[in-house]
Amino acid sequence: MKPKKLISKRLILRRTREGDADFLFHYTSDIECSKFLTRAPHTHIDQTKNFLDKWCDRPWEEEGDNFSWVVSLASNDEAIGILIANIEGSQAQAQVHFGIRKEFWHKGYCSEFVKIGSDWLLSHEKLQRIWTVCDFENIGSFKVLEKSGFMKEGVLKEWLVLPALGQSPRDCYIYSREK
Repeated sequence: MKPKKLISKRLILRRTREGDADFLFHYTSDIECSKFLTRAPHTHIDQTKNFLDKWCDRPWEEEGDNFSWVVSLASNDEAIGILIANIEGSQAQAQVHFGIRKEFWHKGYCSEFVKIGSDWLLSHEKLQRIWTVCDFENIGSFKVLEKSGFMKEGVLKEWLVLPALGQSPRDCYIYSREK
């Protein structure tokens, strides 16, 4: 089920490669980029390297369907973001997560790669549904999801703990996209 790469006019979704951590550390260490994540900002590039190894490299070699794409610019292959796909095989669905470096916000890149990745995931007969959650205050992600064809399903009460916003579980919206 794992594709080698997906290509659009502006972007490439691919497996991680040497040097990606140097570019993506700008994303993983940024306080604003980490505000709505379930992890704290990375403080050292080795954390980013380990993250990429765990989510964007090893899963391409291991059995199972989970994997993540590094998102890079088609013009120079510079890594700008990540799209994670956690396949829930017995339920024919996948949970997705995404993020992008701050200097690439508000340029349509995130909506573009979330749509490309989601389209590819739903093109496989095994998957019927893709879903994700989004904190009530994460307006940027609402817009990305809606532009990418996701629909708001409802509210999950006290669902997420976001270290940047405290230790209390927070309410979030659940979004999905189906075949």
